[in-house]
Amino acid sequence: MTLKQLCVIACSERGKAKLGDILVGYSEASGDQYPSIYLAGRQVNDPLGLGNLEAEVEVEAGLGSQAAPTNRWGDYSAMRIDQDGCTFWYATEYYTHTQPIGWSTQIASATFSSCH
Repeated sequence: MTLKQLCVIACSERGKAKLGDILVGYSEASGDQYPSIYLAGRQVNDPLGLGNLEAEVEVEAGLGSQAAPTNRWGDYSAMRIDQDGCTFWYATEYYTHTQPIGWSTQIASATFSSCH
């Protein structure tokens, strides 16, 4: 079973790209996968309904996990739209090796090809 933790959805009026596209940034982990960073999106003309996101893209494969039992993950995560109205910027945490504290930060950008 895969655990998906939804961190940020850029879907408010301020979070939509100028064409109405949205992007989801999240961490995914399981018993045999360290917490890794993914993006999945939906373009404004995609069919309506739950679960209609386009294929996810792995941004960064985690190489470790948080060893301390804090029961928290994804607190330091944010999604923003660039002033160009097309580029999504996503920043979140991940681990390069297993340790109690000391995560790394990944900043990723994504743009749908239909947005100019």
